[in-house]
Amino acid sequence: MSLRWLRDFAPLDAPVDHLVETLVETGTEVGAVEDVAADIVVARVVALEPVAGSTHGLQLATLDLGAARPRALLELGIEPAGLQVVTGAPNVAAGDLIAYAPPGSRPPGMDEPVSVRTVRKVRSPGVLCSAAELGVGDDDSGLLILGNGEPGQQMRNVLDLDAVIDVEVTTNRPDELCHVGIARELAAGLGETLSEPDGDIPDEVLSAAWVEPRASLEVEDAIGCPRFMACVIEGVVVGPSPAWMQARLRAVGLRPINNIVDVTNYVARELGQPLHAFDLDRFIAAGGGRTADVRVRRARAGERLTTLDGVERALDGADLVVSAGDTAAS
Repeated sequence: MSLRWLRDFAPLDAPVDHLVETLVETGTEVGAVEDVAADIVVARVVALEPVAGSTHGLQLATLDLGAARPRALLELGIEPAGLQVVTGAPNVAAGDLIAYAPPGSRPPGMDEPVSVRTVRKVRSPGVLCSAAELGVGDDDSGLLILGNGEPGQQMRNVLDLDAVIDVEVTTNRPDELCHVGIARELAAGLGETLSEPDGDIPDEVLSAAWVEPRASLEVEDAIGCPRFMACVIEGVVVGPSPAWMQARLRAVGLRPINNIVDVTNYVARELGQPLHAFDLDRFIAAGGGRTADVRVRRARAGERLTTLDGVERALDGADLVVSAGDTAAS
């Protein structure tokens, strides 16, 4: 559970330790707390010089980390005083305060932990961060220039950076399998007010007059799937999802794919409602007509399906599939 996400629904301004204690006291076990931004610190750019041989505007930034002595640097035998990091950001200048992420840290908006890179034969331990990489905005065109802070100060004391709470949900509490559910539990325990997101869908999107000319739906196995609902949305352009959404998905262990896949995963993690998006044109083409033929059924012996990770998987009669006509759809 992302702490920043939980705070969308209740004023959970108490320290993380107190929030964890509140969950435990109300019967929800917490396995761990991952402070993904713990090692990211404020740095001042002392000097900039061009990286020799670079044709892309790369610069070597000399940093002042104040009294901070990131453990990762010491383990690598790198002295924090006078630390130098390569950056290609076009908006940085000497004197700027920026966010520095040392090797081994993982800024909320990045998929992988930061490493030591060698750029044009120059060793570069760590990265200087954009707003998108810090998970506090969409701008990835340059560094986030800070308006306040002191060299060496933890970034989480300057910006509202994320922390991740690993909750161990018991089988009798499926309501806690989402951010709204955990926020509800915390709000009740702290005496705060819960603000649930607006889940209304325009009536015209769900109306039979809109859906039936475009798609038909049949559930062939009502025991395996007692309820399946569909609506049709047209005029959608597939592309990257916003940086803030990608950062939240990464925080809870999901890999951003595109705006369509990401928004279904986002809603599932926010509200606990499983969703999946299908390509209407593919369904219509598979049915050979003008209407998408959507069926929910058991897989046939020997049937195969390629999932979103690109792996072809063999199915058996115990598997449920959503199919476009007779063809299992991914």
